[in-house]
Amino acid sequence: MSSLTIALARALVGLAQGIGLYLLYRASEVNGWPATEPLAFAALLMVAVFVPIVIVAGLGNLRSRTLAVWALVAAATCAGLAIHDIFREPLVPGAMQGQRIAPAYALWLSLATVLFITHSLIVSGGADRRLLQAIRDISTCRGSTACNSVLPPPL
Repeated sequence: MSSLTIALARALVGLAQGIGLYLLYRASEVNGWPATEPLAFAALLMVAVFVPIVIVAGLGNLRSRTLAVWALVAAATCAGLAIHDIFREPLVPGAMQGQRIAPAYALWLSLATVLFITHSLIVSGGADRRLLQAIRDISTCRGSTACNSVLPPPL
C-alpha cells in the first residue's frame, strides 16, 4: 500500500470511529437503544473505542489477512470482557439503584494494556512472518528470566 492509501484508510477508520462514538453518546443522552441494554451498550462502546485504534496501528504494518483476523479477535475480546464486566456487577457501586452501561475503569486500563502488548507481539511477529516463533522466543526469554529471579542461585 502506498502512504497516501494508508493515510486515507486511517482517516476513514477515524471518521467511522467518531461517528460510532457519537451515535453511542446520543443513545445514552436520549436513553435509546443500545443504552437501554447495558450488555450491548458496553460491548459496542469497548469495540468502538479500541478496535479502530488496533486497525489504524496495524495499517501499513501488517498484512491484510493478519490485520483482519487480529481486528476480529480484538473485537471479540473487547465485547466479551465488557459483557462479563457488566454481567458481573450490573449496578452502580454505592448507589441504591441504577444500572451501569459503561465498563469499570479497571477494565479500560487493563484492556488497553493487553491490546497494546498483544499488538506489539503481532506486529513484531508479522514483520518476519513468524508470529508463533516470535511469541515462543519472547515467552521463553520471559519465562527463563522469571525462573532465574525466583529460584535460588546454585551452590
